[in-house]
Amino acid sequence: MPGASTVTFAIGGTSVTVNGPAGPTDVGALPRQTIDRAADHTLWVYTHTTTKVWSWSIGLRDLTASQKDAFEDFFLDTAVGPNNAFTYTHTDGTSYANCRFLSTELRWQRINEAVWDVTVQIQVPSQVS
Repeated sequence: MPGASTVTFAIGGTSVTVNGPAGPTDVGALPRQTIDRAADHTLWVYTHTTTKVWSWSIGLRDLTASQKDAFEDFFLDTAVGPNNAFTYTHTDGTSYANCRFLSTELRWQRINEAVWDVTVQIQVPSQVS
C-alpha cells in the first residue's frame, strides 16, 4: 500500500523519510507582516521578513505504522512543532532549507490498523522550482 515516492525531513543528523504526497501540493504566499491592535486600539504592523515566504499543504498518504511513529517523533521531539527549521527534500529530489511546520499538532487519519494519513503545512522560504 505505501507509495513509491518518498520525502525527507531533516535537522542536523536526524531525518525521517516517509511516503511522498499523493495528489497536488497546495502552495500559498504568506504575509510578511503581522497586524494587530493594541489595548488602546492603536493599529500596529510588525514586519517579520523582507523575503517572500510560501506555505505548502502536503498530504502524506499511506504511511506505515513505523513511518507514522518516526514522523511523529521528528515533529514532536526534533522539530518541536514550528520551533526548529528543517530541510525538506521533495519527491523530485529538490531540497528546501529553513522550512518550518506551521501547525503545533498533527491530525492523523487512521485508514486501517496499519495505514495512516496526515496533511501538514510547512513554511518554505523559496518558490517551487
